Amino acid sequence: MTAPGVSENERQKLLDQWERVTFRIFGLFGKDSRTKVGDYVRLAFQIVTEEIERRTYNQMMAGLRELGSEYPIDQALQEGVIGKDCYEQADVCRYLLWLYEEQLAKQLGTAATVDEKERIGIWKLQAAESIEHIFPRNPASQAAWQDKMRNADGMDQPLHPNVGRIGNLLLLALALNQQAQNLPFTKKKEIYAKHNLRMVREVSQQNDWTLSQIEQRELKISGWAKTRWSDI
Repeated sequence: MTAPGVSENERQKLLDQWERVTFRIFGLFGKDSRTKVGDYVRLAFQIVTEEIERRTYNQMMAGLRELGSEYPIDQALQEGVIGKDCYEQADVCRYLLWLYEEQLAKQLGTAATVDEKERIGIWKLQAAESIEHIFPRNPASQAAWQDKMRNADGMDQPLHPNVGRIGNLLLLALALNQQAQNLPFTKKKEIYAKHNLRMVREVSQQNDWTLSQIEQRELKISGWAKTRWSDI
């Protein structure tokens, strides 16, 4: 933010790269604040104190890329998303899903925006309270969910961690989340219809919700995430 010698467009690209690297390390890889602290401080020191000839856009971008060189996006997704119980890191999960929602809005064109009321409703909650499990964590009370957690070979798969995978999670205001609970998918869709987020509408287009739908949605979200958090 304070670096001289770069245009505003370049500054935004540098900030974008900083976010990409930082989310990979501390979000997807789940590292704590001790990781890479010396590297972050040294790069910041160079940007602030070095002669202006050594603070060019290319040099700063190279430094930011180097910060994340040990934490590539493919490995990050394997560590933190694909086949993982993302609900265990609710803050990271909410951040990822919210940016996915923004991407869905962008796909509709420049006039599309994210509903401000929905944004406030999601972010004022504790992260875990804002996340809905489409396939419920406790489905035993509903016969409609029976045999829905089977793989392509017809073999029953464990409920956990499959219900915590990113493909089975969406953002939902607390009141609607509490209403949905363990209801059958057809009833859940009636509740989802009260919500304005595009990821909810996307899920509601499905006729059924099984392990196959969870895997397909995880594949779609992880494919988007690979582009979103790769180096610029």
